[in-house]
Amino acid sequence: MSFFEDIEQAIVTRLEDKLSDLNPKPKIGRGRDLGGVKERSQGDLRVIVAYAGIIGVQEQAPTIPHIATITQSYIVWVVARSAKGHGTQDGTKELADPVLMRVLEALMGCRVIKGQEPLRLSPSTVEPVYADGFGYFALEFNHRKTVRGGT
Repeated sequence: MSFFEDIEQAIVTRLEDKLSDLNPKPKIGRGRDLGGVKERSQGDLRVIVAYAGIIGVQEQAPTIPHIATITQSYIVWVVARSAKGHGTQDGTKELADPVLMRVLEALMGCRVIKGQEPLRLSPSTVEPVYADGFGYFALEFNHRKTVRGGT
């Protein structure tokens, strides 16, 4: 298993499945796609899964520093551009709202990889951003995993 790539891809795969019946249907991507949203967008929705780093480390015991449980953060961005209201905050909120709800339903408490810890919803450290007719809405999920170092 990889450090974070497997979980990130499993989140993307789950969202592709659970959001497939939405209309409009969002395109699902990974963190590397976030920077190019404006250039590729035609007024559609995007959901971007981005690894946000390690937010917690808990050693098993002071005498066993080579085994720890780490908590990693994944931010799921819902990016909306709406022609309604000329790209106002209200237009992008209206477009993003059902997608945000579906993302919550799909990921809260979900084990995206069998045998791994479930994802946990976390208070978002990122506020919504509105720029150039786009609305960027973030949901943050945490995943814990035990790692072992050299002895």
